[in-house]
Amino acid sequence: MSIRDQYIQAFKAIRKRYGEKASGWEIDPDVSLKQAIGYTRKHVVKHSQKHFRYDYYSCVLRMAMRDLSYNSVYGKILCMDIGCGPGLFSWVVQDYMSSNRVKSENLKMIGYDHAKNMIRLSKKFHVSLCKRCATSYTWHGDFKFNRLKQNLKGSDFSNHDVIITLGHVLIQINDNT
Repeated sequence: MSIRDQYIQAFKAIRKRYGEKASGWEIDPDVSLKQAIGYTRKHVVKHSQKHFRYDYYSCVLRMAMRDLSYNSVYGKILCMDIGCGPGLFSWVVQDYMSSNRVKSENLKMIGYDHAKNMIRLSKKFHVSLCKRCATSYTWHGDFKFNRLKQNLKGSDFSNHDVIITLGHVLIQINDNT
C-alpha cells in the first residue's frame, strides 16, 4: 500500500489529536504545532482535487528522473529535502522508489526545516505512515542546521545516489522550463 493512499487519514488522526490553527503560506521558525497542522491542511491535504500537491510533486519527480535519464548506480538512495515541511516530498520519493523496486532499506530520507514544529509534525507523519503502510522507510529530520551537519558527518553516503530538493522550488519547476 502506498503512502499516497494513507497520508490523508494520517493527517486526520494527527489533527484530531493535536488540533489545528490557521496559518499563512510562509512558516516562521517559531510556528506552533497547531499552525503547522493548519498549514498542512491548507497547502498539502485540502484542495478541490484530491492529492493535488502529492500528484504535482510526483509528476515533477518523474519528469526530472526522465529528463536526467536517472538510473541508480548503487541501488541506494539518499533524499535530502531542504525545507521539508510536513514531509510530503519524502512520501513521494518513497512511493516512487518502491514502485521502481528500490528496497526500503536502501532508501534514506533526511529532512531539514527551520521550523521545529514542522519537523515535529513530519516525525508524527513518519511514525503514523510506517504503521499504516506495508512499507517503511528511514527518515530523519532536524530544525537545527548544525545538529543536522553533525549527524551527516557521522554517516557514509559514498555509495548512495543523492536526490536534493529545495522546498518551494518544486512548486515552480513544473511550469517553468
